[in-house]
Order: sequence, then C-alpha cells, then structure tokens
Amino acid sequence: MLGQATLRVCRRDSCLVPVPGDAAIDWEKSLLLHLVLHQFEYTVACAVSVPHTERSGHARVRRRVAQAVYASPSRVRMDGKGQAMELSYPQIFFMVHDFDQVFGDLCLHAGDMVCVELCARDLSRSKVGVIFQGSIRYEVLKRAHDRRQARGLPGPLRLLWRPLPLPLLPPPLPLPLPPTTFVRMRGPGGKGRAEMAVSGVAGDNAPHRPHGNRRGETRGGDAETAGDGGGGGGGGGGGGGWVTGSVLSSWLRRSVPTADTPLSARLTYISLPCSAIINDVLELRQTPVLLA
Repeated sequence: MLGQATLRVCRRDSCLVPVPGDAAIDWEKSLLLHLVLHQFEYTVACAVSVPHTERSGHARVRRRVAQAVYASPSRVRMDGKGQAMELSYPQIFFMVHDFDQVFGDLCLHAGDMVCVELCARDLSRSKVGVIFQGSIRYEVLKRAHDRRQARGLPGPLRLLWRPLPLPLLPPPLPLPLPPTTFVRMRGPGGKGRAEMAVSGVAGDNAPHRPHGNRRGETRGGDAETAGDGGGGGGGGGGGGGWVTGSVLSSWLRRSVPTADTPLSARLTYISLPCSAIINDVLELRQTPVLLA
C-alpha cells in the first residue's frame, strides 16, 4: 500500500530466489525497484520555447524532440565516455547515450528557454505520470558555459574573453568554438538532477532567429529558482536555473538581452530518487505538457 495506491504482486517461486519474508532483504525497496525498472515505459522530451509576445499571450514551442529512455540503478559519466559503470541506487538514472544525435538540432538564442519533461507510463498505458518537468533559461546556461570555459583556458588566452583597450585591439582572427561544457543542475524544487551538454554553434549551422522574438518585446520579472545555485553534484554552475509552475509565466515576459550567441543544449541524463518516481506515477498524476 503506497499512500492511496494499492499494488497486487504475483511472485514466481523458485529454489534460486530468497524465501518470502527473508529478513536479510528489504522487500519493500526490492519491490519498488523492480516496479520502476520493469513495469514502466519512459519518454523524455526536450523543446526550445520562444517566450510569448504581448499580442499572442502564449509561449511558442519552436522545436521539440522526444526519445524513449530506460531506468537504470547505475550510471556512466557522459563527459568521459567509456568509463566503468557506477552504482547509483537509490538514484535512478535515465541516460541519453547518443545525446549529440538525438538533441543536436536544439539551438537556443537569447531570451529562449529549453523545456524538459520526463513521463512514465505503465505497460497497459492506463496510468501516466510526469516524473520530471522544468525549464531553464538561455542566460543561465550561457553564464555557466562561459565560466567553465574561462577557467579551462590557459592564462594568456583569457585575454580573449575580456575587453581590450581600443588601440590594442588585434585584427579579428577566426577562433575555434569552445568545447562542450557539461552543466549539472538540480531539478525544480530540488527534486532530482539533470545534466546538459552545452556548446557554441558555428555560424553556418546556427538556425535563423525567428522574427517574433527580438529585442523590444517585454517579458516580466526574474523567475524564482530552485537548487543549490552552484551546479549541484560538482558540475559547472547554473544549478539554480530550473523554472516550474506559475513562476514560468512570470519569466515569459522577461526582456531579451542584447547579446545573442546561439547555444546547442543537449540533455544527457535525468536522475531521480526511486521513491519519488513511484509517488509521481501512482499518486500525483501530473498532466504532461510536451508529451500530451
């Protein structure tokens, strides 16, 4: 019995499995883990949203990508592929191993936000629940990306990131794009974590900026944020950038900054406590937005 949700469990007996009631096993945790791993199907969606104009009053999804993912009680670091698997339980990881191919077309401009939603459905598809939902602003990702890249550059090259006196300005030189930064962030309300691979977009590959989202359209006050504010989990900062609920509508009227450096943001994983997944699917039943 989980709150108001009742589970009916059938177990196949075998001489190779522990006897029911064995005190050496936490049967409730074992049941919940098997339920999360084998009795639900998971889909994650990422979308680039353009804040609304005063005329339309609605935000507009410019591009959306959905991908099936799988729950795992272990993880592999995405910023160093090929490393050994690490046990993560009770944190359950939903990893996107081919994130460059899946989310490579998601490009953010100043004033945009990237929205993430993870849904779970039971095998009969009679129950569906949102287990992770939030959005993060372009400005938060840009600040975290710039900080990490500035710290990683050799000393003399840091001058390239600072304004120089006008007489000392060198002729413009083609500079390579900074490498990918892996930014880890706490989820909305401090629930779970997510990681995004953030990098610049080459000029020829950057999509054209839509006319409906230019400087001059007003957006409202600052959004409240949740998290540790420092890239929880040893990541690259920006940990307090997720926005959720009514706070989101306030930010959608925020003014657009002048600078507009396109960023590619690819979701690499979402992690959640096992108990939170069960609670969200069986009891809370939040309605999906991106995967409706």
